[in-house]
Amino acid sequence: MKQDTQLNKVTLVLEPEYGERLAVLASAGHVWVVDTPANHQAAKEYWDQTPNSEAGFTITTFKFSETASRLETFRSILEIVDLHHGGYSSTPYAQLEVIGLPLTAKARSAVKGLGFDHVGATAEGFRATRSPRHTDRLQVKMG
Repeated sequence: MKQDTQLNKVTLVLEPEYGERLAVLASAGHVWVVDTPANHQAAKEYWDQTPNSEAGFTITTFKFSETASRLETFRSILEIVDLHHGGYSSTPYAQLEVIGLPLTAKARSAVKGLGFDHVGATAEGFRATRSPRHTDRLQVKMG
C-alpha cells in the first residue's frame, strides 16, 4: 500500500529493553530496532498478530555489537535504513525518529548528511525531518 509522504516515518530504536512499546510505533511507520531478547520477543508477537499490516509498516530487527556505543550502532545502521527507505524507495521517508540516543553533534551531522533539514531533541532521543521539497526531489529522481 502506498503511504502518504507526510506519514512516511521511520523509527530507529536503540533502546535494548523497548519491548512491548514497539507495536505502538509500528502503527505509525516502519520500525528498526536492536535485536535483543526483549525487543525480538515483542517484534515476534507483532509479526504473529499483524502478518500483513494494513498500513504496510513493519518491525525490522537488526544485529549489533554489544561492545559498540549506541552512537556507533546508530551510525552503522543509518546507511542501511536510508538505503531501504530513502531515495531508492518508492515513497522516501520524510521523518526519522531515534529512540535511545540523545541528540549530539555527531548524530546531528549523520542525519544532516542524509538531507534531513530539521533536527530536534525529544524526550526519548531525537527527531529529524526532511522538507517536503527535499522529499519530492528524491521521488522525482527515482520516478
